[in-house]
Amino acid sequence: MKAIETIKKYVSVLSRYVGYVSYIGYALIILLTVVDVVLRKTINKPIVGGYEIIQYLLLVSVFASFAYCQTLRGHIQVTMILRLLPKRAVFVIYTITSIFTTAAMAFVAYAAAQQAIYVMERGFVSDTLKFATYPFIWIECICMVIFALTCLVDALQSACAIGNRELQEQLLEEWD
Repeated sequence: MKAIETIKKYVSVLSRYVGYVSYIGYALIILLTVVDVVLRKTINKPIVGGYEIIQYLLLVSVFASFAYCQTLRGHIQVTMILRLLPKRAVFVIYTITSIFTTAAMAFVAYAAAQQAIYVMERGFVSDTLKFATYPFIWIECICMVIFALTCLVDALQSACAIGNRELQEQLLEEWD
């Protein structure tokens, strides 16, 4: 269990940093949108490629928020039925769903890496501003790896809690 806590600490730090990336991305999206609208309405000169920049910032911001949200237990959980089950069964279900989520996010990270390599090899650029798009896909990939690690830590903790009442209480308190 000590090893899981150590891993959890490092994964939490990583998820916090990608959370900062998300904050910065959303702030830039808001700033760029406001400036674009003001310029369009006042002097009829929108920011060239503004929509395109916002697209890529949104891609990064959304994927960067997943791991941080998971660390904070911010994702929606429907626990209405789970609350009726014995705690051991709850942690079995949490373990199984966390393993499936980890596998799915690892697959998404792998697919993003494959896409980034494909885009990089072919030299794809954005439509208007002609900047390379693969760095944004690599950021998505890294964020999904961190999210998968966060889900893996949850799966390991849940698995350890199946037979440990003290850990069950600790995790349930942490999750609420």
